[in-house]
Amino acid sequence: MSRKGLKVAGAVFGGLVMAAAGGSYYIVRKAYAGNFGRWDLEKYSERFRHEDVKDEFPRRLVEFYSGKHKLQGYVYGENNKKGLIVFSHGILAAHEDYLPSILELVKRGWTVFAFDNTGTGNSEGKNSRGLVQGPLDLLAALRYIDQDEALAGRRKVLYGHSQGGYSVCAVLNFYQNVEAVVSVSGFTTPFAVTDSMGRDLYGKISMVTRPFIQFENRRLFHKYSNLSAIDGINGVDLPIHIMHGVGDTFVNYKDCALINHREEIKNPNVSYQPMDYPERNTHGDFVLSLEANRYCKEIETELNEKMKQYGVKKKEDLPEEVLQEMFSHIDRKKACEPNKEFFDEVDAYLVSKLNTP
Repeated sequence: MSRKGLKVAGAVFGGLVMAAAGGSYYIVRKAYAGNFGRWDLEKYSERFRHEDVKDEFPRRLVEFYSGKHKLQGYVYGENNKKGLIVFSHGILAAHEDYLPSILELVKRGWTVFAFDNTGTGNSEGKNSRGLVQGPLDLLAALRYIDQDEALAGRRKVLYGHSQGGYSVCAVLNFYQNVEAVVSVSGFTTPFAVTDSMGRDLYGKISMVTRPFIQFENRRLFHKYSNLSAIDGINGVDLPIHIMHGVGDTFVNYKDCALINHREEIKNPNVSYQPMDYPERNTHGDFVLSLEANRYCKEIETELNEKMKQYGVKKKEDLPEEVLQEMFSHIDRKKACEPNKEFFDEVDAYLVSKLNTP
């Protein structure tokens, strides 16, 4: 090939590389916007909202800052004596989506401090930014608790699910003034879980976007972009209990799940519990009873039929009157019935570490 031909070929190849790179980065930015966009409480849901239970379970509102954003936190069961559970929720959710779990812990004598992460629920933020925001928001919550007159002297433990399961371990890189940790469905690092999800969704082609995912995370979080839950665990000698559903393919049990990386965990006080309750062993279904899960599946089936009938792909696109009619008949108490066995185990673990009655 002539020198001119080589130049032309080089220019074409370079253009293709740039186009592929630009396209990949566009895909990554779009995925971030979709997965870490603003998450407000759904108007129509089978889950409890605090309005449904406010008389039985009053709460105290508090506010604190995480970076430039004001977050809202809530103290449930403030007069309870067992200890203080600081509760960290997962992505695509706000803390009220976890009310069945929170209220079950309150019933068992715990005070629960729960809050909405950046860009979720009642907290500020035009989006939830990314996975590392979880431990950063949790750190801000813990620092607030340490200066709250009514909470500062409480013995406290951490509990988190999914992103929260990662957060309660990753925050130990910065903060260790807790007595025990329960991590449910948590993952090792942000890169590990996004890489795992990418491979599950797109196969080997996901390798093309990997550098751009890393770049976007570094752009947002700088030196904390791949903050490690395992480093947090290994940097303390605290008792930590890691729980994970054996059928979880969202935070994949056989890949990025913390429970799958035991050989990297050196803290001798870590215990592990694979969960395989009947019909409940995936990402979070095990916190509810078998009857509640079956009822929720009935609701989901009815919802899918309505969406098919009206030719829409999202629940929010159904006519308001259809949603109002459907959800006015839902038995939320039945849909939110907790898995007593699961909470027996969580409660017993935390009581044993705090030596409380």
